[in-house]
Amino acid sequence: MHICFVCSGNICRSPSGALVLAERLRRAGLDGAVRVSSAGIGPWHVGEPIDERAGAALARRGYPVEHV
Repeated sequence: MHICFVCSGNICRSPSGALVLAERLRRAGLDGAVRVSSAGIGPWHVGEPIDERAGAALARRGYPVEHV
């Protein structure tokens, strides 16, 4: 199965959703069963990392943001 989160620029909502789901699947031992990704509908932020505010919010909640 493949689940892809999509938002406009792929630097805030979709990578956050993908990270949360991927981490929850990993914690449940299901990370090998589901492929999780994120995408944007426009080219505005291609190659940019996750927005620092979104990354900080995820980190405060215990999600690993080192590779996002």
